[in-house]
Amino acid sequence: MAPGRRNKKPEEASTSEEGALSQDANVITTIGGTGRHNTTTLTTTTTTTTTSVPDVTEIINQELSNTNLPGDMQALVTILGKVIQTQFDTYFSKVDNLITANNRQIDQMQTKINELENKIINLETTIDDVDQYERRDTVIISGLSLPDELTNENPCDLIVNTIKHHLHVNMTHADINVAHRIGRKTQGKTRPIIVKLQNRIKKSELVHACITVKPQLYINESLTPKRREIYTVIRRIRTQHKHLFQQCHTSDGKIIVKLKNSTIKHTITNDQSLALFLDNHPIFKNTAENMN
Repeated sequence: MAPGRRNKKPEEASTSEEGALSQDANVITTIGGTGRHNTTTLTTTTTTTTTSVPDVTEIINQELSNTNLPGDMQALVTILGKVIQTQFDTYFSKVDNLITANNRQIDQMQTKINELENKIINLETTIDDVDQYERRDTVIISGLSLPDELTNENPCDLIVNTIKHHLHVNMTHADINVAHRIGRKTQGKTRPIIVKLQNRIKKSELVHACITVKPQLYINESLTPKRREIYTVIRRIRTQHKHLFQQCHTSDGKIIVKLKNSTIKHTITNDQSLALFLDNHPIFKNTAENMN
């Protein structure tokens, strides 16, 4: 949604519906594998347990001090105690070595798990970036000015006429790549239309016209499922803390937040940047946690 427009909850398409609009094979070459994503390191502390070896000799000496055994018997018992102590020392040494080896193996496995988790995070972020890049020319049009759905309607004709009439923007069929209704049919409700334009210039023109004309028509960017989920969290936070927000909109697939009495514009595109934003503003973090 463009800055300065009236806020309206954007209606989005499913991944399959929106993904059908663009199959640009060059996108991955352009965007993927840039290596610019943040990683999250998970640390695990392994507790090393040292086995306590009983002092058999000391125990035997204490017991012998309370008995009246003959000297040769006491000597025999002492010898037996030393033999037992040696066996205990050997046994417990082996146990400690096994524990140390197991702890070392656990640490190595945890390190590997952390590395794999970071790789997964980077891959998910890269895929989301590619998906959002494919939507760079795609908008979702909704609002009261959008005509009701007809059985044999032509979405391209409908969009061209609606844009010309309500936004006063010169729109032709050549500006549209694909257009179709999205969402389930619901009686008494007009389904929005997702439109993939031929270029971003026309997209910017439509957004600017919405800001200027302010019709009963809404032009929203098509966000990936992940960014749509994040944007929903941000908008719910804004609903409860309106007095703290100055801006909250999307631009080129990025969620832009600017708070009052602040010169900083927060750009949020993934879970990591959302977590950083919430960590810097505990009052918002508490609100987000209470949503779950």
